[in-house]
Amino acid sequence: AATAPTLSSIEFRVCHLLGPAFCDAIAHHYSSKGSNGCLLELSLEDVPLTKQGLLKLSSTDALRNLKSLTLRQIDGVDDEVVSALLGAITGGELEHLDFGHNAELTDDCLPAIRRVNTNGKLRSLQLGNLKNLTAAGLEAFFTFDIPGLPQPPQLRKLDLSSCDEGAVNDDVVHLAAIASSSKPAEGLKSTGTSGHGKRVKVGTSTLGGLVHVDISASSVTDKSMEHL
Repeated sequence: AATAPTLSSIEFRVCHLLGPAFCDAIAHHYSSKGSNGCLLELSLEDVPLTKQGLLKLSSTDALRNLKSLTLRQIDGVDDEVVSALLGAITGGELEHLDFGHNAELTDDCLPAIRRVNTNGKLRSLQLGNLKNLTAAGLEAFFTFDIPGLPQPPQLRKLDLSSCDEGAVNDDVVHLAAIASSSKPAEGLKSTGTSGHGKRVKVGTSTLGGLVHVDISASSVTDKSMEHL
């Protein structure tokens, strides 16, 4: 209550006494109806928060201005929690996401990540050690022009380390590299064809592409090196 008006970055690691009251405090004191604080960064790792507690964070607009969100190794994190929390980030300024080491996450969390990137600001995505991700889900995530979703993010940092070996393959890396270095424009197709069957060239951004990639323990081959 005392620090919310000025404190904009919160990080807790291995704090096993935090619980629902912590989530209630964040939801209240950083809401526009509470102390009107502006929370820009929230990082929680190995904290025993339940699904019900985490959902309380999205019960107000406390997360509306987030630029960075990290939830690592938290038992309560699942696809529903990710969807709810990202849905509460309405400012369109999110730049960094880290959901590594959460055993319950599946491909169903990936559309929520694309939906929150409405202004194309997301530059860092860490999904390490998510064993339930699949190649099909990751390929769809980096595919252009999916109805109802913004274009894939133009990432600079991508961590897909220690996922299921078959989930991160040459096609995933290729699509991620194309998305990261493409010009933001309507109508681009990762398949190379338009709706009328004509070839569409994906323009290359002058801002560059991926600068940090971790695909440890994957099934990539030399083709991924060529793509990068």
